[in-house]
Amino acid sequence: MSNPYISIEDALEMIPHEKTVLLDCRWFLDGRDARAIYLEGHIPGARFLDMEKVAADLSIENTGRHPLPSVGNYCKAIGDLGVTKDSTVILYDSDAGTIAARVWWMNRQLSIHSYIVTGGIQSYTGALETGESNFEGNNLECTRVDWENTINTDELIEYVSTNPNTIILDARNEDRYLGTFEPVDPRAGHIPSAYNLPTRSLMLGGSAPATKETIKQRMIDLIGAEGFDSVVCRDAQVVVSCGSSVTACHLAIFIEEATGRPPLLYNGSFSAWSSRFDLPIQRGKDRGTFPSL
Repeated sequence: MSNPYISIEDALEMIPHEKTVLLDCRWFLDGRDARAIYLEGHIPGARFLDMEKVAADLSIENTGRHPLPSVGNYCKAIGDLGVTKDSTVILYDSDAGTIAARVWWMNRQLSIHSYIVTGGIQSYTGALETGESNFEGNNLECTRVDWENTINTDELIEYVSTNPNTIILDARNEDRYLGTFEPVDPRAGHIPSAYNLPTRSLMLGGSAPATKETIKQRMIDLIGAEGFDSVVCRDAQVVVSCGSSVTACHLAIFIEEATGRPPLLYNGSFSAWSSRFDLPIQRGKDRGTFPSL
C-alpha cells in the first residue's frame, strides 16, 4: 500500500494540474452543517463532497447510520464532482484525515489515485475561498460491482462463529467504547470481544500519521505479539469498526500499514450493532465475549 498522506505544500503544487481534483470532505458528528462551513471558507479550488450523500446511502435501512452506497451510485456522484479514472484526487477534512479516509478507502478500490492532506484544512495558512467552486462533471465508468473487504452484521456473526480468533478493533474514542458517552447511537458501549484502538490516537501531534513501527507496537501492546503474528501469518483476520464505518476506514489504513493485510470493514459498525436489540452490548473496560448465536 502506498502512503496515502501528502503535505499541504506538496498538495498545493499539484492542485493547479488539470487532472488534480481537490475535495473538501469535512463532516461533523455534532450535526454542524458541513456545506455551510465549506461555503464560508475552503482551500481555493476545493469542491464540496457531501459525506452523507456521496460516501454513504442513508436510504439503506438496518445497516447503521452511514452504510456504504452502491459502487454505481458512488461512481456517479464523484464523477459529477469532476473525477475521472485518470484523476489524482486530494482529500482533506478538519479531523486529521479520519473522515477523508472513507473516500480514500473507496477510491482505492476503484483504482483512483488519491491522497489525504496531513493536518487537514488546519495545515493551510493561505486565504480561504468562499462560495462555490466552478467545475465540470464527468462520467466515471465503474470498474467493479461490489465493495471488497466488507462485512455486515449477520456476516460478522457467522464469520466469528467459524473463525473464533477474529480480532475486532473499535476505532472510536475511549469514552464511547466504554459507554460513558454516546451522542448518537441507540445504546452505549461496544461489541463484545472488541479491542479499543482509537484511530485518532495513531495521529502524532493530532495530525501526522504514526510510523509503521509505532502502529505495530500499539497493536502488539493491545492484542499481544502472538495475536499480531497470527494476523500477519493469515491465521486470524482483523475487522475494523467504529460508530458508523467512516473512521474505521482510517483505522483500516493503519492496520494494513502495520500488518501488510487489509482488514475487513464492518459496514454500519456499532450503529448497526447497537440498533439490533437482540444483540448484546458490553460496557466498561471488560472486553466481554462475542455472542454465540
